[in-house]
Amino acid sequence: MIKLLKNAQVYSPAPLGKKDVLVIGDKVARIDDSIQGYDGLPEVEVIDLKGKKLLPGYIDIHIHITGGGGEQGFTSRVPESQLSVIVGSGITTVLIPKDNVRDLEEIDQTVRAALKFIPVETIDQVFAAALTPMPEAVREETPVFVPVAREKTEAVLRQ
Repeated sequence: MIKLLKNAQVYSPAPLGKKDVLVIGDKVARIDDSIQGYDGLPEVEVIDLKGKKLLPGYIDIHIHITGGGGEQGFTSRVPESQLSVIVGSGITTVLIPKDNVRDLEEIDQTVRAALKFIPVETIDQVFAAALTPMPEAVREETPVFVPVAREKTEAVLRQ
């Protein structure tokens, strides 16, 4: 499925201004001032986001999937996250500290099957897993005009 999000105020994370965002499958494929040529194509959903803010690839940097806290008693404990909320929010991948991998056993099998878990130890591993570089823009080759040699042109004209 291809989605073209038009006219959004994009933050990535700094404000980029009014942009169009092309999403192919579950990846942001392109962000540009104006993306043309997709209107009316089958399998392409065009959504006008005029007046809306968009944070492509937004990363929630901290969440307790299995709940947490509770140091001040039961009322201070953060409840477990619900699968419907996680998936409904568009979360597909969870980075988890490598030391906490054992906590995955506490997570329901349905949740584990619906999400991709990546154990990490260093901030470099977090960046490598969480930040996908923008693909290089496809550039159409500009036709090169090759002038015909003057002698050939004059010979053709004489014929």
